[in-house]
Amino acid sequence: MICYYKLFDYMLRNNISRKYIIENAHVSNATLSKMRKNLNVEMSVIDKLCALLDVQPGDILEFKRD
Repeated sequence: MICYYKLFDYMLRNNISRKYIIENAHVSNATLSKMRKNLNVEMSVIDKLCALLDVQPGDILEFKRD
């Protein structure tokens, strides 16, 4: 399972709002909600977030075995 808690921790530590992500990464609120629930999102979303935040995928997500 891919978990996105690192993204939300990063946002909290760096005072980044959901609104900022939505407006600047062009990611919908629904997509962020899916990520909060650790549901699948397209790789293009990960690409946009990494580009905006200048991070690597491992900085914002983690693989956990079920």
